[in-house]
Amino acid sequence: MFTVVPGMTTSRRFPSSPGGSPSPPEDAAGRNSCLLCLVIYAVLSVVYSLVLQRAVEGGAAIALAMVMAIFGTLFLASAISAVVWPGEVRWLRAAMRGEWPEDGSICAVHGRLDGPRRPAPISEEPAVAWAVEVSTRHVSSVHNRKYKVLKLKGLARTPATLEGPAGSVRLSGLLQMNDVKPRRWKAWEVMSEVLSVRNKSAAEPFSESLAGPGDALDDFATPGDDFELVRFNHKYRIEPGDDVDERLLKAGQDVCAFGVFDRRTGTLTGRRVLGVERIDVMVGGPRRVAARLMRKTWLGLAAMAILFVLSHGLVGAVVFLM
Repeated sequence: MFTVVPGMTTSRRFPSSPGGSPSPPEDAAGRNSCLLCLVIYAVLSVVYSLVLQRAVEGGAAIALAMVMAIFGTLFLASAISAVVWPGEVRWLRAAMRGEWPEDGSICAVHGRLDGPRRPAPISEEPAVAWAVEVSTRHVSSVHNRKYKVLKLKGLARTPATLEGPAGSVRLSGLLQMNDVKPRRWKAWEVMSEVLSVRNKSAAEPFSESLAGPGDALDDFATPGDDFELVRFNHKYRIEPGDDVDERLLKAGQDVCAFGVFDRRTGTLTGRRVLGVERIDVMVGGPRRVAARLMRKTWLGLAAMAILFVLSHGLVGAVVFLM
């Protein structure tokens, strides 16, 4: 079933951009979360410092307090997130209740994806949208750790809609597909296809700091609803051992999308996250996606709890030895 839901308890109409279309809001929840973390960190730093000064003298107490406050903040932030649920989970739960959003609110949309098909560049499967990246792993000479070097990235999409009994909602803008499981090859297996994609590369500068198909959106200006854009880092060559990842969104898939709803045009546009407007797309119905998000949240909480216990135990041991 198709539904759209409000992403905020109160909604407002956001100011229009120079082109006349509504400008998407900054991710207020993200800003509030950062502010909350800063407040928690400051409070914990003071509390830990006051406690440790009874056993440790001088700057050592402050240094240990700051370390403990970092892990304490991570744990408390994860616990709060698990209790109140991530924003996406709240929006999906409201979607299953059939609520309708106010104009300009952040919301979740779920339904069956539809739109013109375009052959994907590597698999040649027909898709509504695709993302391709070619990367390799280098070993740092300083830390002796592997890190990812992105050589090529590409995005494409057609005019897509989400269809359901309640109607049709158009998806407008960049589609982030981090949740979509990639199909992977070694470059030597699909070298002709990779070189064909590389030859479509635009002349704009390549941003080397981008590591994933979702982050790769940062390097593209919003091009509309029907485009094919490729960037290639000319500092590198495509080598046979490089990794080639391709992510697809196919017509007929059940998906959940998160963005800003324009009721007048029945359009879902990108919400602004870290300065980039994007529509987050997750494959599956709302119950399945919500369960996946909650599982991720609880796993994160468990990891933070382990780090919390280990860090405080280590600091306790240091204080005892001093």
